[in-house]
Amino acid sequence: IGAMPWAKLFRKENVLAHPFPVGVIYEDLATTYKLFCDAKKVVFGTRRIYCWLQREGSTMHMKFDDRQLYGIQAVKDQYEYVQERFPEALPSVKARYVGKIIELMGLALQSDDKDAYRTLKNQLAYTKEALHDPKIKKTVKLRLIAAKMGYLPAKLVFSAHEAMKIRAARSASH
Repeated sequence: IGAMPWAKLFRKENVLAHPFPVGVIYEDLATTYKLFCDAKKVVFGTRRIYCWLQREGSTMHMKFDDRQLYGIQAVKDQYEYVQERFPEALPSVKARYVGKIIELMGLALQSDDKDAYRTLKNQLAYTKEALHDPKIKKTVKLRLIAAKMGYLPAKLVFSAHEAMKIRAARSASH
């Protein structure tokens, strides 16, 4: 389940029961899973009725910032919540944790923030599970291996990954 609330509709009473935290980024990561857990019914549709405008300066396009570490706390809270209620779903939460760390490491590397990179590397967990999880993308696994090797290998692999994403986006728009 993706954390982004923009692609979902929720009942008002559920949102009031689990309000989005104010003044933090990744507030959706801290909340959306609770909204799903409280839902009496979940419906999935394939009709595309939403246009997403990405703008400069948004959270999606910002350089590494200490405020982003809240994303790690949000996933840790999610782990505890799921562990109590749905222990069979823990592999998915572990994958989300690894994915969030890798995402933030990428931002730290783009910002040349070695201290942030080290902080994030020290928070890496579930790496064995992630490397053996068939649901985790190979690109995430490759970046995870590079991250464990150190700053320079990670910088090289993460930069190559970003370049591939940019090329793919350009190809898709032509």
